[in-house]
Order: sequence, then structure tokens, then C-alpha cells
Amino acid sequence: LKKNKKNIRFTNNFRDIKNCDFILITEDVKILKDGSKDETKVFNLIKIALKNAKSNSNFIILSQVSVGFANKIKKLVKNKINILNSPDILTIGQALKDLEEKKTYIVGLSNKELNNSKNIKNFFLKIKKKVIFTNLETVEVAKEAVQLKLGLDVTFVNLLADFCKYNKAITHDVIEYMKLDVRFSKKGYWRPGLGFGGGHIERGLKTFDKNLNLNYKNLMREVIDFNEKRMDYFTNHVMSYLKKINNSKIGILGLSYKKNSESVFRSYATRFLQKIKKQKNLVYAYDPFAKFSKNFEKKYSIKQVSEIKTVMKNSNVLLFMCDWDEFNKINMKNLNKSNIKIIVDPFNIFRKDKDNFYKNGIKYL
Repeated sequence: LKKNKKNIRFTNNFRDIKNCDFILITEDVKILKDGSKDETKVFNLIKIALKNAKSNSNFIILSQVSVGFANKIKKLVKNKINILNSPDILTIGQALKDLEEKKTYIVGLSNKELNNSKNIKNFFLKIKKKVIFTNLETVEVAKEAVQLKLGLDVTFVNLLADFCKYNKAITHDVIEYMKLDVRFSKKGYWRPGLGFGGGHIERGLKTFDKNLNLNYKNLMREVIDFNEKRMDYFTNHVMSYLKKINNSKIGILGLSYKKNSESVFRSYATRFLQKIKKQKNLVYAYDPFAKFSKNFEKKYSIKQVSEIKTVMKNSNVLLFMCDWDEFNKINMKNLNKSNIKIIVDPFNIFRKDKDNFYKNGIKYL
């Protein structure tokens, strides 16, 4: 940013884009409560931009739009503007790292002739990555295919964890064995957990139940429901232990739906609090970045604090609802000396210390 500061200009005047050859659309697609997409803001932004763009300029859609969206824009521009589509397939929380390590881009073009455009090729040469040029629909499906694969991977490992539990097998050992098989990537989604979080995978899965027969719709619905029910099971399991404690005081560490993110939308902490409803005692909560709204705090009797030790001091039940790296640095002695009676750790952050907890009278779930 410092290096190119002289070449960067911020403006709120759309007429300024008449000087631009390339216009990148980066507006985020809103996720609704049911997991579906609302592309209204992206569509309206493009409509305004189109009125001010010069003929034959290039619109690159980076927003995670639905399959068919780019073609809808293509019809709107009537060949006066070139439409390109390259939605990011980056991991939230480590997008910059993903971008640096990414070797290939996939870019959809509104017509085949753009393959030969020197202007477009020179633009992508600046990124110094391999680029696969294809049509608009292929890129949109490729993005959703990533979510489908992740959704099925999450479902597989959670189903495996349930099956292991019912058969008294050790899930961790089964997973470690499977990772050694050359047919499976060690970097895959191997950690059993609380199902989907954040709404992104649900949004992707809903794409595959559109314009297809009822069997597809039912399959996607079952995958989403299976993972949603894990939160119900988790909540009921935790609450059954809380009933055994006189005057239970809940403390929550981690509010975002995943580490290195600020979003609490459909996070495990958000959904857990919604399911247990308002508690008699204040629920103390901490997260390095994420914050609940004041209305949410008031509705569910939550007090967000700026230090982990404040949560531990005011709680006898401690829940880790996200696996932020700083939680790994919590001193075990502090936990053993605290008033904590139960530790709930669905991310297995302290799995190696569970025997130590039991010795000190702490129930570790």
C-alpha cells in the first residue's frame, strides 16, 4: 500500500470509473438466516457502475454470486461491456496466506474472443499466477463445488465420530490411520465438530438443490439437517451437566464462527446461546476480535469482557466455542486453581491435559 500510494485514489463519485479499463466488483453477498443468498446489493452496485463505465471496459465479478448471475449481467450490458467472473475461493481468516500460496486462478469470460485480448492477458500477468480461462457458468459451479466438497467432508467426519462413539472406537485413531492412506489428503477436513458454522457451506449446498429433481433437494436438506442437529445434541448434552451444578455460571471463550474471523453470524457460540436462552446468571464471554451486538447481549444476559482471566474468575462452567490460537497458551495451573467445575472443549484444544483435569476434580467434556 505504501509502495503504490501515489497510484491509488479513493472516491465516492461513480463517474470517475469512466477512466478505468478494469472494474472489480468485490461487494460481499449477504447470507440470509435460512442460508440462502441475497445478491441485491451486488446487482444494484453493478447497475450503477454500468451507467458510468466506458464502452468495452472489463467488469470482473469477485463476489460469490449464484450460478447464472454473471449471465444475468451479460444480458444487461448487451455486449457493450466485457464480463469476467472469478469468485475468490479463499479460506476466511487466512485469505492473504491462501492468496500467496495459490498457484492457479480460474476466470470466466462472457465470450470466447476475450481469450485473445492482450489487455486482459496483461492484466492477469501482473498477478503472476497460472490462469485457466473458461466460460462464466463453469467458474460459478467451480466455486459451489468447493462448498459441496467441504460440506460432504464435514458430514463424513461427524458421521464417523458418531459411529465410533456408538461402537466404543477411538475416533482420533481411526482418523490418523486414514490420513496415512495415499487416497486422502492430510490437509482435508478431519476434525469432528459441531456441524457447519458461519452459513457459507449451507449457502453452497442450497445451490445444488435448485433446478434439479426432488432427490437432490432432499439429499442437500438431509446433509444440512444432520449437521444442524449436532448443535442440538451438543446443547442438550452440556445442559444435562449444568443441571448437576448448583448455581451454574457459564463462561464462553470464542464467539466468532471460526478463528481469525470477526463474524458471529451462525457461530457456535451464537447458536448455543440462542438454544439455552436467557440464563439466571450473567454469561461472561471473551473473543479476541468478534463482538455481539448490544441487543444480543441484553436479550441473552451476556457480558463481554476484554480478558480471559475475567471469564474464568466469574464462571464455574467454561466453554471453548472457537479454537483461537491464544487459547492454546492458557496456563493449565490457572484452570486447576480456578472455580471451574466443567470444561467443554469440542475442538479438543486440551485433549492431552484431560487426565490432569480429572485429578483436580474438573469434568472435561
